[in-house]
Amino acid sequence: MATIVTSIPKAARKTKYNYTELFDGQARRLVKGEDFDVDVKSLRGALYTRKSTLNKGKTDEQKIGLSVHFAVEGDETVAYVQATLPKAAEPVAESAPAEPEAVAEVKAPAKKTAAKKSTPAKRAPVKPNPKVSIEEANEAAKA
Repeated sequence: MATIVTSIPKAARKTKYNYTELFDGQARRLVKGEDFDVDVKSLRGALYTRKSTLNKGKTDEQKIGLSVHFAVEGDETVAYVQATLPKAAEPVAESAPAEPEAVAEVKAPAKKTAAKKSTPAKRAPVKPNPKVSIEEANEAAKA
């Protein structure tokens, strides 16, 4: 009989590139044929897709930046890759607890209500009447 488990483990997905290394903040030079075998546009797409995955759910200050440049050097196609890591949070200096201060009573601010937007009056579309000339229809519309 099969064993009951509490959850299914995630499948280990083997990646083609060592993203941990590529996103460590160091500038890297990758050579086509040695470090990557795909078209340069595919490599760029893979790197930016991984960056988006790593940045998902993070604030702007926590997000990783990425710079990717390609060049032909002699007979080699190379890619220069560098991730820009977010700045580490500054450590908070410990200090002696401050003396308690008198706390003033604070009133909650009044609720703001959204202003209603006014919409311009809509005019009914003018239906063509074969019995009325264009001049008569224009005169009637002006009135």
